Amino acid sequence: MTEMKPVQPRRGIRGGWMSWAIGLVLLVGVLAVVYIWQNGSDDGDEDNGSAASSDIVIENAWVRATTGLAAAPVVTEAAGMDMPAAGATEAAGDMAGMDMPAEATEAAGDMGGMEMGSSDAVTAAYMTITNNADEEDVLTAVTCADTREVQIHETTMNGDVMQMRPLTEGLTIPADSTVTLEPGGIHLMLLGFDADFEPGQTVQLVLTFASGKELTVDAEVRTGME
Repeated sequence: MTEMKPVQPRRGIRGGWMSWAIGLVLLVGVLAVVYIWQNGSDDGDEDNGSAASSDIVIENAWVRATTGLAAAPVVTEAAGMDMPAAGATEAAGDMAGMDMPAEATEAAGDMGGMEMGSSDAVTAAYMTITNNADEEDVLTAVTCADTREVQIHETTMNGDVMQMRPLTEGLTIPADSTVTLEPGGIHLMLLGFDADFEPGQTVQLVLTFASGKELTVDAEVRTGME
């Protein structure tokens, strides 16, 4: 007698397509999660003066307080003007609306190179910018809704003379490096505002890079003395 073997059920075409479709959906879902994880923070984490994209990280952003400055006829920034360090320190005290101690010399470069008689108020912002990418990026523009204009500046010492100049080509952030914006060095100049920046409040800054990244950061207003 011929031995009878049980017939194995054949897998239907519909079942095969269903498995393939489910696998495809799962793959798309995984890719979407990875994309969101890498790019979802481009708008920036605005807590504690920080913001981050997949490559650019901004930390410790703060703006120098201007209590009493906006209401008074104070100074305006004159790009490219040189001033002796002692004179720059005095100008810094006038701009802040207070007598500055000797320690303020390090910040004087940010407030120096100014002339009296303008109704435009000026202050400075600072932060650290880290580029985790394999290629350099360039900070090309900064905007602030509370000011007329924001310029990227660099202060240097030439002997006993402080020189402040705008970085019209932007600020280069080398690959895998951190650039610090600090008093007496590279900084952001905030020009033209009507209301004082009071200690403890925040000022929103929007930073645009040559790579197309745009980060928003809430910078805390500080006296600069802490």
